[in-house]
Amino acid sequence: LSRLYYFKEACISIFDRRRRYNFVHFMHEDKSWYESFLFNACLPNPENWRLSQFKPYLEYYSVFGDRKKIERSKVPYKVFWTGEDTRYNFPEYHDNCTNDCTISLGFDFDDSPNYLRYPLWFLYYFGFSLDKDKIAAQVTAFNKHNSAFDDKKNKFCAMIARHDRNGIRKQMIDMLSVVDTVSCPGAAYHNDNTLIKNYHDQKVEYLKSFKFNICPENTSTKGYVTEKLFQAFDAGCIPIYWGSDMPESEVINPKSYIVYDGISDISKTVKRLYTDPQAYSEVKKENPLLDSAVDYI
Repeated sequence: LSRLYYFKEACISIFDRRRRYNFVHFMHEDKSWYESFLFNACLPNPENWRLSQFKPYLEYYSVFGDRKKIERSKVPYKVFWTGEDTRYNFPEYHDNCTNDCTISLGFDFDDSPNYLRYPLWFLYYFGFSLDKDKIAAQVTAFNKHNSAFDDKKNKFCAMIARHDRNGIRKQMIDMLSVVDTVSCPGAAYHNDNTLIKNYHDQKVEYLKSFKFNICPENTSTKGYVTEKLFQAFDAGCIPIYWGSDMPESEVINPKSYIVYDGISDISKTVKRLYTDPQAYSEVKKENPLLDSAVDYI
């Protein structure tokens, strides 16, 4: 079957002059996901390219596989990208493959000439736009959303996650459960079916009903900031965050979220905001994204 597949691919390629690109070691495997992946849209003249495993001209690599495949590849152009923490969760890729790839992108701070810092929240909300007006409009939208859904917020707090490998999510849930029930529609500590049933797995839409969102990162690593904080802001929640110290300090207003340091009891702070509309309103008056965000992005 494998030989037949590649033979068929080769025959097609004889009549197809488009350049081929491919993905290796990415988490998703659905072809439609690859074909709609943001990087595809950023290819020059995308109509001249097609997704193919047969002798690709350009190949994208991530961390979910053996690095030796990247090192052995003879592809002319290689792009490494990941939103994962390569320092602790994927140490094999801790150097961001800068010596093995043409271009490398990641969350880390790396001064290699072929490296660009591109954390996961960029991919979710800003893409590769170089249009400053569009970036400014997105920042403005975030700040408007902070109070836009307050009339829908009749629930306490949600935590959406697939796992809890370091136990920090359970720690935060237990701490805040003395205030009210924490809704968990994900695989971790599941107690709520409405994310799928009522919101068709649309996380931001689901969160619009909640005042708070527990959104810890998978690790506490400098620079490692994913989409979680930004999705909470997008839904108008007050995020309760554990992760990088002062995440994206040139972008995010530290007065707009609650930090859990892994030690201190934050239940009194959360309870005060939850039970005192005036106190809650004071935090919600803060714009989540700073004026400096546009230039930084």
